[in-house]
Amino acid sequence: MAIKQSLQIRAESQLQLTPQMRQSIRILQLSGVEIDQEVVLALECNPCLEQVEEYPENTLIDYSSSSRTVETEEPIDISRTYDMRLSRDTDSDFNHVTGTYDTVKQDTTLQDELLQNLSNHRLSSKDAAIARAVIGSLDERGYLTAKVDDLHELLANQINVQAPEIEAMVHLVQTLSIPGIGAYDLADCLRLQLEQLGTNTPGRTAALRLVRAHLPLLAKHKFTELIRLLQIDREELSQVINLIRTLDHAPGRHLGTEQTHHVVPDVYVYRQEEKWQVTLNSTISHRLCVTTYYQRNLQNQDTNTQEYLKQKMSEATAFIRGLDQRTATILRVATEIVLRQQEFMTEGESRLKPLTRREIASALNLHESTVSRATDHKYMLTPKGIFEFKHFFTTKVGVNKGEGQSARAVQAQIRKMIELELHSKPVSDSILSKMLADKGMFIARRTVSKYREQMNIPPANQRKSVL
Repeated sequence: MAIKQSLQIRAESQLQLTPQMRQSIRILQLSGVEIDQEVVLALECNPCLEQVEEYPENTLIDYSSSSRTVETEEPIDISRTYDMRLSRDTDSDFNHVTGTYDTVKQDTTLQDELLQNLSNHRLSSKDAAIARAVIGSLDERGYLTAKVDDLHELLANQINVQAPEIEAMVHLVQTLSIPGIGAYDLADCLRLQLEQLGTNTPGRTAALRLVRAHLPLLAKHKFTELIRLLQIDREELSQVINLIRTLDHAPGRHLGTEQTHHVVPDVYVYRQEEKWQVTLNSTISHRLCVTTYYQRNLQNQDTNTQEYLKQKMSEATAFIRGLDQRTATILRVATEIVLRQQEFMTEGESRLKPLTRREIASALNLHESTVSRATDHKYMLTPKGIFEFKHFFTTKVGVNKGEGQSARAVQAQIRKMIELELHSKPVSDSILSKMLADKGMFIARRTVSKYREQMNIPPANQRKSVL
């Protein structure tokens, strides 16, 4: 990927791009949030740029080259002219059909989250130092990698601390987030989660006994021995195992590394009168213009002021042009994606077709790097939910009646097969590979294993039920 980006940058540098072209390229690659910030900054810095509250009545923005004509069984109706003033009623109707906006993730760390929660506790300087050392010793799973003795040695050069004080702060850290954080090992992690459950939870008591003393037997599926040691019957053991399976083996993976925040899609995709419609989201359009005040009064200014205003007018015009080009390019790319992924819009992930940015670039007569910028951090609201544009680009694997299958479509098939398996006799990766071959998807066993792991689905021996 790094080599590919380097080649693209080198190719673009050989084109001797003008400042205006470079600005358009930079604007195109920005996300919706970054564009909002860019517009605010431009309005603050350029007196010749102003925001238009409303377009004049019946004014339309023409993106006549934004799509191509394609013959399909159910043609996508991509209007050659887009009214940016979508009514609130239209938006409301669309939201009623497709649901509310989705969310995306933003990087942070587990330690950041725990330190933030720690700040809500009033601690002495010594206890705070101990707690920070504990938090700093957690791995990505949320497990505590240092024992009490290790923490004592680590803190010895800073403060005089005793083992009970460290144990107290370990216990505090274990309460700062979801149960299981701050555990010493898997058994401890499961114990912490079980202890947080109500005492009347079916199977809780036996499950606690199992994770405290007999977890290795469970890993080896020694069910008969577990029944004897726990003094329960087979049905009760099944209940215990099902309860343990609901617990998180690595709670830290799901915390901190990603932080949820809301996003607004750049385009809407919906069906109307048996045709697919792709429209821009009017709520994030930026209506800017060059102010007429300075244009009318330019001759009344001194020479230096005239030169300054001319420069700012030129910058404002270039900025507006860059925004318009960004909007048009995003719409063209979104349209082409929908044209090629119509079956996904109706049937979901299993019907996602192999698609590359190069194919989109070729169809639209654009540079591949332009398509890459137009799809990075851009979002599409579809009947199947909100997706980043790049979600629709997926590699080709296997063969299905002469046509390649997308990797995500194969994953969807694997997930469906596993959902339909008998819990007492789960399907191995080898059998899954054969089942896929029966459907015309020739996927190697090791590839099936890779896809299964990517979906966080355990192997067959771990999916096996007692009953």
